[in-house]
Amino acid sequence: MPRRSPGARAVGIGAELRVIREGEGLSLRQLAKRAGWEVGRLSRIETGKQKPTVADVATLLAILGVTGEQRERILDEVQAVDEPGWWERHLGMTKESAALADYESRAIEITDWAPLVIPGLLQTMDYAAACMETIGIASNDIGSRISARRERQRAVADTPYTAYIGETALRTVVGSPRVLAAQLRMLLANHDSAPVRVVPADAPGHPGQFGGFLMLSVVSR
Repeated sequence: MPRRSPGARAVGIGAELRVIREGEGLSLRQLAKRAGWEVGRLSRIETGKQKPTVADVATLLAILGVTGEQRERILDEVQAVDEPGWWERHLGMTKESAALADYESRAIEITDWAPLVIPGLLQTMDYAAACMETIGIASNDIGSRISARRERQRAVADTPYTAYIGETALRTVVGSPRVLAAQLRMLLANHDSAPVRVVPADAPGHPGQFGGFLMLSVVSR
């Protein structure tokens, strides 16, 4: 039986509720008090450790003043919390990767910063496989991970996406010169749908130079 990633959807719903709460300037304790709940109950929902119910979320949304299309969308997601996404039907995905795929599937915009390697959502399969080999992923696991990477890319194909890539990533040979050349050609061919901004290696120092990140806008549609 395919391994599910428990809580992937619940984590996403909880994170969105937390963002809305914080946007309203309410602490966890304040919102729990207004709902007549124990703080632990609200905390478990926001962290995805407790599966939310429609009644629970409807109560929170009412207190937070969420109405209209946003309210209906969130409640629809709660109703579908037990329906597996493609990432939950996919063999070999870690819990963290499944949660990321869930966030990506609900994003309205994605911004990627990758200082050292081409970001995963833009990688060719040969480049992705070479990256996985380099970091020591077992060869018998690479096939399933490559398949999952391809599904991630397809799932966000219509989502506005911008990548900021460090100059170093464009020059570092991963796998072989042939693999890198094919990867760079792909970036050029897809620039209209997935624009890339190159950050020069001699750019002024900034916090992002110490590690990449993925920024997802998921609160409203």
